[in-house]
Amino acid sequence: EHSGDLGSAQEVSVERRETSDGGWRGRNRLDSPPGGAEQKPGLAHLAEDPHASPKNFLKRVPKGQLGRVLHAFSPRHDDEVELKFNEQVLVLDARELGDEGPTATGDLPPGWLEVQLQARKGSGWVPAAYVEFTAPAYGAEAEVLFDLPAQEQTGQYLELVKGERLTVTSWNADGWHCAYNSRTFQYGVVPEGYVALANPADYSELEELLLEMDGKEYPYVGYLGDAVDVSSTDALCKDLLMLFNTKDLVIDLLRGSIEAEVKNTLSEGTLFRKNSLSTHLMSLYARLLGKRYLKDTLRPLIVHVLSCQGSFEIDPHRISDDEDINANVQTLRLSAQKFLHQVMESVNAVPLCLRLVCQALQQTVKPRFPSAARKAVGGFYFLRFICPAIVSPEGFGVIDKLEPRGRRALIMMSKIVQTLSNGVMFGAKEAFMTPMNDFIKENLENVHFVLDKLATVPPNYDPATLDRLPEQPEAELSAMRERLHVALAGVVRKMARAMRGDGEEVMARTVEELCARLGPPPTKIASSSSALTNSPADRRVSTKLVLSDFVKESGGAAGPAGGGPRGKKGAAAPRRPPKKMAKSTDADAAAASKGKKFKPKPLEENPLPMCMSFLFKKRPGKKLWNKRFFVCYMRGDAIHYYQGPEDMPQKIQGSIDLATEGTAAFILGDRSRKGNPSGWEFYIKGPTCGVIHLVASEEDTMRQWISCIDRRTRELRQPTGATHPLRALLSSLEAKQAGFEQQLQGHQNGLKSSDGAERAMHTQKIEELTLNIAEVKRSIAIAKA
Repeated sequence: EHSGDLGSAQEVSVERRETSDGGWRGRNRLDSPPGGAEQKPGLAHLAEDPHASPKNFLKRVPKGQLGRVLHAFSPRHDDEVELKFNEQVLVLDARELGDEGPTATGDLPPGWLEVQLQARKGSGWVPAAYVEFTAPAYGAEAEVLFDLPAQEQTGQYLELVKGERLTVTSWNADGWHCAYNSRTFQYGVVPEGYVALANPADYSELEELLLEMDGKEYPYVGYLGDAVDVSSTDALCKDLLMLFNTKDLVIDLLRGSIEAEVKNTLSEGTLFRKNSLSTHLMSLYARLLGKRYLKDTLRPLIVHVLSCQGSFEIDPHRISDDEDINANVQTLRLSAQKFLHQVMESVNAVPLCLRLVCQALQQTVKPRFPSAARKAVGGFYFLRFICPAIVSPEGFGVIDKLEPRGRRALIMMSKIVQTLSNGVMFGAKEAFMTPMNDFIKENLENVHFVLDKLATVPPNYDPATLDRLPEQPEAELSAMRERLHVALAGVVRKMARAMRGDGEEVMARTVEELCARLGPPPTKIASSSSALTNSPADRRVSTKLVLSDFVKESGGAAGPAGGGPRGKKGAAAPRRPPKKMAKSTDADAAAASKGKKFKPKPLEENPLPMCMSFLFKKRPGKKLWNKRFFVCYMRGDAIHYYQGPEDMPQKIQGSIDLATEGTAAFILGDRSRKGNPSGWEFYIKGPTCGVIHLVASEEDTMRQWISCIDRRTRELRQPTGATHPLRALLSSLEAKQAGFEQQLQGHQNGLKSSDGAERAMHTQKIEELTLNIAEVKRSIAIAKA
């Protein structure tokens, strides 16, 4: 069911959903639309959307509300009216499919509106999908400084008269602003130099907004954390901790984020499992204030493991023929027991501020998910604090250097500690670890003692004795406020939509108005200081933080591609920065040195990303690491990198060849030594690209890239038309999915008739299998694509 020029039963791809009118905006994807019409963007109400069905149409149309014209419309009957792009109309009435329509034919799309033109005389009927319902414009009031004639050929620029007032709704980093003119009833863009804010805001208002508390939560902080891109969450968390530290409210911030996370979680199986704002805040806070505790507690244990003469390997596929696996099990068991005893003895040495976090976790989780209270404390203390320091002790300042053999031993130790904290046993997923299940059963009560003790805080403690983050100089605090402004400006529309979706209209207006009154965000900001950082694991390469580091909204009010319109003499629109001369890419330089020029094949019109994230990159012999946004497309023959995600897909800075025989990726592991960005390093080596070193911020991201590169290189080297490997892959994945589903059914049945440790084991397995099934389904969808 469509409106406008789209025919019935045509295929469209959904670009975005507009909650204001309940419909969908789509783009016609047919090669030859019915009637021979040209292929072009269009608007569609899809039947799959229950809010857009004809029976609900009249209920959804707010009569008497203003609307903005999305596309020009030419009338075809006497009772219809012409629409111009971006003008404003008033909704008078509505009709839906099946009623006697406004025309004699009655052959109408499912939804027509009778509208009254605001800027021009006249009224009539128009297709509903051509009009977007709009709330009144909220933002900053501004005065027009120069005249600007109307641009009839585009309808994008507002007509301006010197001295009149506009409502600036958002700012654009390129010097263009989206505004509303109440005289002409139009939305559009204006150059930055043509308007002046009547009541500009300062950063103290931004701080007050983020520090505003509702009950136990900080709602604006929560919406901001949900809106920013995951690659920018760590930087945002550091700035939030810095801000709240100036008011001595860091513990309150952590409690509020925990409250919000628990309230918004539907199942205990997904509690604190995603990279949310609360998990990032807790991990960063623990690393910043727990360095001394980690060093005092773990250093003797790690030195013992590294100096031990025996082997800790119990995987039959990894041991040599002359090794005794039973002896290795015993060695691993004794060292794990030593680890656990040391942790038990050190509970009283855990910083009180971290025990307050554990207490907040237990008190918040227990009323909603009683059986998950200990697991939540264990997830924070063991999974996000102790285990990372065990696996990467040199990155946390526990030791200076670690050999590969020692890394494997510490990984084995971390597996045991993590499984103990979850209260489950090793199973089929890691069958070689099952000999340690007896150790886990014997020590479950010991772990429960540790977790309960961690969540117990003396009632009469003195808050003044709590460890605090270091105070920051005023220059760093000023840079922090600018970074928060950049973060808010990049996601304000997304935040406002989420707020209105939750019924928080006042909050949405407040954040829109403040962001508009703050003015354009700074384009260059001082890099995030390492003053907060107490651990080498948190050191970052000094990089400029700009608006592109955060999520940008599609369909936002961007300025035109070229220069802006000019008004009176001397009142020119602001100049854009000159474009830099194109430099040869790393791949080209490497290829030229070997007599080969690598040219990646052109990208498709809408390429589908296979893997993408921010990575640090450098070449051997170079000292400078560059942060770039890397993307591997599904049908591409190279990895492309950009300045930021907003440049996708065509503004490519460089490419790394994957198609040439011999190209492969290799893991180097954790790299936290001086001069390197903190994270997990890997490198790509090939005949045309040479050797390119890359660093991902997290291990999971690094392994996703290794897997993606391995898969794509194998696909590119298949003979043309060779589909049997793909069929075999699909069969294997479908068989794996069926096996997981069968195991899931077995554990669900076992859960009904079990209790105690056995019930916890079934619960853990159900969570793991549910995640595995979802992952396999995604793999099947990608393989079919």
